[in-house]
Amino acid sequence: MRSESSLRWVSWLVGGLLLAPAGACGDGEAPGANMNADGLRHEQRLQLDSVVSFAADESTIAVSVGSNPYRGGHLERVFDFNTGEELVERGAIAVYEREGDLWGQTAFLTHLTPAEGYPELGRSLALDGNTILATNGNNIVIFEKVDSGWSTVDEIESACSPVLAIRGDIALSGGNCPPWNPSVEVFRRTVGGWAKVQELTASREVPGRFVTDIAFDGKTIVVGSNGGERVFVFEDKDGAFEETQVLERVPDSDPYGFGLEVEVSGDRIAVTAPGTERDGRVFIYERQGGAWVRTAMPDPLNFRDVIEWGSTIALRGSRLVVGAPFERTRQAGINQIPDPRRTTSSPQYGAAYLFEEANGEWEQRYYVKSARPERFEHFGSVVALTDNLVFIGRTGESGGHYVHVWTREESP
Repeated sequence: MRSESSLRWVSWLVGGLLLAPAGACGDGEAPGANMNADGLRHEQRLQLDSVVSFAADESTIAVSVGSNPYRGGHLERVFDFNTGEELVERGAIAVYEREGDLWGQTAFLTHLTPAEGYPELGRSLALDGNTILATNGNNIVIFEKVDSGWSTVDEIESACSPVLAIRGDIALSGGNCPPWNPSVEVFRRTVGGWAKVQELTASREVPGRFVTDIAFDGKTIVVGSNGGERVFVFEDKDGAFEETQVLERVPDSDPYGFGLEVEVSGDRIAVTAPGTERDGRVFIYERQGGAWVRTAMPDPLNFRDVIEWGSTIALRGSRLVVGAPFERTRQAGINQIPDPRRTTSSPQYGAAYLFEEANGEWEQRYYVKSARPERFEHFGSVVALTDNLVFIGRTGESGGHYVHVWTREESP
């Protein structure tokens, strides 16, 4: 059911190269493409160099651009003064910040690392306020913003850190690198830096990867495990996290990949099971009487055109964004209802779907496509939500990488 309050959405497209003003068509956009529907207004377009990983909040965006030789690659040889060890820059993080109604790049972060082992900065990112976490091999590099700008403040040794999360003064790092001891490490910010305070392990056997994704809202940690097809919930109990429930895949019913992506927001958890073809699902759980209960399964209106539904998700209160980067229609712009006449045989155009919940029902409010869909575009491969912002982007082979940003405002 649609909310009674009328909402106006304003959008930006953030990146580093190209800007098109409101109403204009940027590079790759079709003249007349409908990017304004039911209050959604497209204002500008900026194109990113690359997107390896992405994190965002209300005022800051962090994008890992990978080992581009001109942007964070091997620019020069550097040697450690004490050991003589060669150091190199591998990977880089572009930081964009919001000023008024515009986003602009304010920093480009790199980190010197030993040449041996070939770690790459930012394979995974997490962001909260003035703190950015970035993986560097198995370690975690911490950047903080102070008066003079962004700088490196710490590097934490971690057993394995392919997946990161942060909220306030608590940071999480999860993985199952050698010696194959899957866990989630909990770090807390102190006056002297970041210190490990706890290590979380699964209470149930996990045949495959224990940590495929981590969601954290400050009180509840949700850990996805693809191989075991279980999702583990840990909750704060007097300053320490304890496992309180295991969400199980329903055999012969739920698709493959249960727990590949997870999200948590207050009393709601979202879990994806992208499946292998057109059998993907997104499950909503709600806290009821101290337990987490499955209550909904939002599906797209054009379910038969979507392959691996739920490849990416973002949840914030009663709003849900689901990315489907392998969706196969050529419909352009922003609509509420997909047009079946635009279906093609190509599965890699991509789309994103915005749902809102009211009275226990999840309604598809917007069906979002790029202004000019292209094969192998993978639109919807990046999604994120904050209280007032929605982020949707693409990382495919066609037309470059970019991210849309919408802000929600009450209509006058």
